[in-house]
Amino acid sequence: MKKLVPSALLFLLVYCSQENNKQVYVEFTKCKELNNIGFISDSTINYFPEKLFTDTVSCYITPSGQICDPKLFGKKEQILIHGGTLEELRDTFKIETDTSYFRKTSYMLFKMKEPVLSDRFLGRNIYRIIGLRSFHEPIVIRIENDKGKVTIVSKKLNRYITYPFLKLLDTVVMFEPPKINGAKDKIDFKKQYEIAKRENDSLCNLYNNTNYYLLLNEKKEVMPPVWDSLEILIESSKFWKTKPELYLNHYQIDGSMWYIEGHFKSGYQIKRIPNPHFSKLKYQHNYDKNDYYAHIFRFLIENSELKNEVLY
Repeated sequence: MKKLVPSALLFLLVYCSQENNKQVYVEFTKCKELNNIGFISDSTINYFPEKLFTDTVSCYITPSGQICDPKLFGKKEQILIHGGTLEELRDTFKIETDTSYFRKTSYMLFKMKEPVLSDRFLGRNIYRIIGLRSFHEPIVIRIENDKGKVTIVSKKLNRYITYPFLKLLDTVVMFEPPKINGAKDKIDFKKQYEIAKRENDSLCNLYNNTNYYLLLNEKKEVMPPVWDSLEILIESSKFWKTKPELYLNHYQIDGSMWYIEGHFKSGYQIKRIPNPHFSKLKYQHNYDKNDYYAHIFRFLIENSELKNEVLY
């Protein structure tokens, strides 16, 4: 029997190691109307998996209908003080479903002509970061590895998305066309309006608001070691080893909001980080207490065409 002990310990160590290295993926939804490069058919489609839009909190309900958190006030304490039985204390879940922030971000990605990463595998490994900065225009950086060919796409939108949009008078279109460097001729507002308006943009047709355009849209090829370095940062953050984190109950008052998405053949992953620590200004939170994601965001910024942009 004594000879079996080391073998049992070895098995346990290997098992624990495998459990710690287990990858966590969100299954592709495979339900959206996309073309072969991942673009959606209409602006009302959500870029993010709807099944992630619930945040559950374990709790129980008393016979009087009061919702109690067992971590703060256990069932035994409840019975001791108020009487009753365990059978009367019904288990349930408190569900938060505020998704307006994600609908607004989805519409932003639509206007930036970005692919949907959560629906199906697009044939190449992708990471995408979305930067919703405090006082500057929204930015997106997408890095793709297509069989060893690594490219980085950098985009910046002209302004924040407001959702729900202000519905204007039917006969009035508030539209500021993009500034064209070196243009000498008078700008044709009607033509610019038609360029910006997309026929399949249901939200645009509903709210009569088309004043969104890209200030930057650049794509460049980079050396494979850039991808390898990114993967080391991703590994340190345990991005693929932890469940999606969306912080649905977080109310943004000040500061920036950043997303990172992963898109591999095995599945999809997403994290949403409020107020990453890019500067000496430290927000008091535990969303990224070791600044792993802040390092990832900064690394991609420095290797993109947005390297001179303010991060916060």
